[in-house]
Amino acid sequence: MDPHEDTTCRICETAVKAPTARRHDGTAAFQCWTCGDYEIVPDAYQLLFSKSVEQKRYLLSGRARMSEIETGVMHRFSVEEIQAMLNLQLRDKTFSESALSVMRYLATSLRGFETLLGQDTDHSIGYCKSFRELKFVLKQLAEEGLVM
Repeated sequence: MDPHEDTTCRICETAVKAPTARRHDGTAAFQCWTCGDYEIVPDAYQLLFSKSVEQKRYLLSGRARMSEIETGVMHRFSVEEIQAMLNLQLRDKTFSESALSVMRYLATSLRGFETLLGQDTDHSIGYCKSFRELKFVLKQLAEEGLVM
């Protein structure tokens, strides 16, 4: 399949901001509302078509979304990382890790201003499976007085 034809994210399968671009080395570059901006090398890209990979896609989404915030670099998915996801070797984040990720994300917004989180797009900031799970993390942070 030609990455130029993608109008949906290969990870979360929602609509992308712009059609997929292809880098000089064949890497597919995505701009997703949920997963953020990320790249997938050609062989890893093809692995996402190989079988149903629903179980841990949210962890890939979290890695892509939070990569620039946590490392300063756009995430680039390799064959090894997609294989680990397919083999269920990527572990879920602990509550503390999810909460820390959410706090890092919120720290990037303007201080003193309200940051609204979207039900359909922002669960990935906490490496969460759904917005419901993210709401649980936010509720606990609010109870501790860390967010309002």
